[in-house]
Amino acid sequence: MQQHGYHLGIGGRRALGVSLAMAAAITLGGCASAPNNASSTSGSNSTSSATPLSAHAKNASSTKQHATASPSVSGGTAKRPANPLAGKAEPVIRNGKRPHPTLSAKPAAFDRTVSYSDGLSLTVKKIRHGVETGYGRGTFHGSPTTQLSVVMTNHTKKSINLQQVVVQMEYGAPARIAPPVYDDVASDFSGVLKSGASQTATYVFSVPTSLLGNVTMTVDMDSVHAAAMFTGSARN
Repeated sequence: MQQHGYHLGIGGRRALGVSLAMAAAITLGGCASAPNNASSTSGSNSTSSATPLSAHAKNASSTKQHATASPSVSGGTAKRPANPLAGKAEPVIRNGKRPHPTLSAKPAAFDRTVSYSDGLSLTVKKIRHGVETGYGRGTFHGSPTTQLSVVMTNHTKKSINLQQVVVQMEYGAPARIAPPVYDDVASDFSGVLKSGASQTATYVFSVPTSLLGNVTMTVDMDSVHAAAMFTGSARN
């Protein structure tokens, strides 16, 4: 596995999270092939799209149905169904065009830095673990959560558009898609990262505690840079 995506904006990511749960409950182990574009807005206010890499994520994000993840809004615990197997990694399609990245970086452990030759770098600044505390649609109260604060630093000579960053996590063997979790701390990369600047984003996923030693997270920024990969143990 190399890259796999989900950055749809917080609202779009909520839909993906619910859809992943629905996909897991209905079609365990299968991998879909039908692509789906996830809308986001560029810095110039023009509408564009980014297609997640994992075939299963593409299928999940296209699902229109919603699963009731919790028995009530006031209490109770809903058991999360088995997460779908990760599909074959593919490049993120942006604006209907398949990218051909010219710059790649070596994978790094979660406590190391992924660095590109042009000066772009990513670091996982902090990892925290907890449990889902919310109730309602798309929420699995009591499920484990892994929160990662990712810092992107731009020491290239150009600004980088962060409106279509795609992030996804997989775990275990065979690899399964870790569903995103949406709490108050979750925040996406956004806007334009100017030369010399840094930006921090926070992503939250649900990974079984026993499998935190075998995790891969990828961050796909644009059509120039191949996705950054962090792999190994995500325990802190």
